[in-house]
Amino acid sequence: MAADASILFLTSGILMLFVLPRQDKAIGWAALGIEILLVFFSSRAVLNPTSLWEFCLSIACFIGGYQLLTTGRLNI
Repeated sequence: MAADASILFLTSGILMLFVLPRQDKAIGWAALGIEILLVFFSSRAVLNPTSLWEFCLSIACFIGGYQLLTTGRLNI
C-alpha cells in the first residue's frame, strides 16, 4: 500500500480543521485518525526528501497563515 492515501487524508484533515465551522471539526479529526492508521498499515511515512511530519507542519502553517491574512483570526 503506497503512502499516497495517507498524504491525501493528512492534507484533507488539516484543511478541514482550519476551514470547517467548529461543529464540523470532528470530520477533520476523523480524517487525521484514518491517516495515522494508514501510516501504520503502509509502514511508510517518509516523503523524499521531506518527512511526513514536516509536510504536516508546513501544510498547517500555510493554511493558518492564509486564514490570518483573510480573516484576521484562527478558528481552531
